[in-house]
Formats: sequence, C-alpha cells, structure tokens
Amino acid sequence: MVKYNFDLSQLVRCSKHFKLEENEELKSFRKIVIAQKESEEKAEFDRAQPPKEVVDKIIADGLALGQPQYKQDGTMTFQYFLDTMKIVVRYTAQ
Repeated sequence: MVKYNFDLSQLVRCSKHFKLEENEELKSFRKIVIAQKESEEKAEFDRAQPPKEVVDKIIADGLALGQPQYKQDGTMTFQYFLDTMKIVVRYTAQ
C-alpha cells in the first residue's frame, strides 16, 4: 500500500474488472514464466545430483560393509553406524 498506493484486494478487483485472467497475452506470459521456473528447478536439481560414478562408488563402499549390524533394540551398532557415516562424509565433504 505504501509503495504502490493500492493493496492486494484492490489488485484482485482490478484483475476481475479488466478480465485479466482471460487475456491471452497474460496467459501466454504465465505459461512461459512457469516453464522457465520448472526448467531452472530441474537444472538446479540435476546439479545437486552426484554423478553416476560417485553413486556407484558409494554403493560399492556400502556393500563392502556387509550386512547391517543391529543391536537388540533395533538400532545399528555404533561401529556400523560410524562406518556408514564415514562413507557419507567421504562423498559429501568435497
């Protein structure tokens, strides 16, 4: 209200009055903006994924630990937990 001298309720009324939801140019613009946002999110997600070679190494290191070792209460033994955390740190602290 301070910056633009109108509030959201006035914007909504104006949008309905001028039928902006039916405006083909605005619809097209919205589609472009949504597609661009999805593309940027996908690119960010892809950058966050480790390369296949790294995933293969993580899996190999995990398999080398053998079967998980659990205590009677269902939690991992401390040594097995520590060994798994070493793998996590090895590939995430780079």
